[in-house]
Amino acid sequence: MPLRKHLIAAAFMISTSVPGWAATYYIAPQGSKISATANGSQASPWGSIGSALKVVKGGDTLLLMDGLHGGIKVYNIT
Repeated sequence: MPLRKHLIAAAFMISTSVPGWAATYYIAPQGSKISATANGSQASPWGSIGSALKVVKGGDTLLLMDGLHGGIKVYNIT
């Protein structure tokens, strides 16, 4: 029985640490041409951080592409 608990714990730890479930998204700088079907990929980045925040989940990575992005405000939402 103790071995089974350890195997379950190990499986849980591995499944929560696999980076394949997290996504990486890109945000274009101000003034960039943005596709109406932008999906946050490197080829079709979002036009603002606000657009990204509507989609991203915990563990995802947002990359700001080279350029100006304007002011960024961070709020603590609890």
